[in-house]
Amino acid sequence: MDRRTKGASVPVEGVPPPEGGKLPKERWQSGRQRYSQGRGSGFSVDTPVRKLSHVRWHVTGESQGKRASGKTAARYDRIAPVYDMMQAGMERMARKWRALLWAEVKEASKVLEVGVGTGKNMPFYPPGAEVVAIDLSERMLERARRRAEREGVRVDLQQMDVQCLSFPDASFDAAVASFVFCSVPDAVKGLREVGRVTAPRGKIVLLEHMRPRSPWLARLFDVANPIVVRLLGFNINRRTRENVREAGLDIESVRELDRGGIFKLIVAHPGKERCSERGQPPGKESRANGGAEQRGTPKR
Repeated sequence: MDRRTKGASVPVEGVPPPEGGKLPKERWQSGRQRYSQGRGSGFSVDTPVRKLSHVRWHVTGESQGKRASGKTAARYDRIAPVYDMMQAGMERMARKWRALLWAEVKEASKVLEVGVGTGKNMPFYPPGAEVVAIDLSERMLERARRRAEREGVRVDLQQMDVQCLSFPDASFDAAVASFVFCSVPDAVKGLREVGRVTAPRGKIVLLEHMRPRSPWLARLFDVANPIVVRLLGFNINRRTRENVREAGLDIESVRELDRGGIFKLIVAHPGKERCSERGQPPGKESRANGGAEQRGTPKR
């Protein structure tokens, strides 16, 4: 570049300068400044600054999502050896809920289990069904493999992030998750992916714990949540029912499993819009504005 033009504003090809020949400072920089920002990225020295900043924001957002998933995987890798022992008390209550969960998909021939963990759901797999089970943590999958071998369970175990599933659209008759979307960094994104890979008339069944109904207890959960996330890797104040709706899924029913409204069994289907995008008929319509609430306190 000629020294006489050093620091001068250089217009982008095909974009005429404004009247008077002056370029707004917020939209343009010198060619040398723009080149330094775009070095190694394939950007031209004539790329407008506004476009560069947009690309940097997009890359940063994607990187942040990968970092969040990496942290979640690392937490579960860390606690995998003691996970079953940590959850032993809770599991005595959750076992009957798992039976209810899998009873909803007993007619399905191909089922996706999201967040298989150490394989606590394996005793409830439908006989004859092809089950593909995924988890973000390799250490948890190792324990699930050992359980499957020990109990003689046929299951295809894969390490995968629910926020970015590698399966084609409508690959499964049903999808199941138990206590999973409390720990997915972007729960709505993960639920959308589950809806994508589930057949239009298929079922999506979620057994989840979430933010309590009681205002004072909900505030307590909010205060304690950062500590729980750091120690155990999951959130205790997620609004999972709202996340299911935001993900575009049609809720068929929501069944409360405890008096505090913390544990719920949600049955949903891929949303109508997603079904119409595939060019196939939609699944069942949602009931009572997105889900009929059923309340039932389990016998203790």
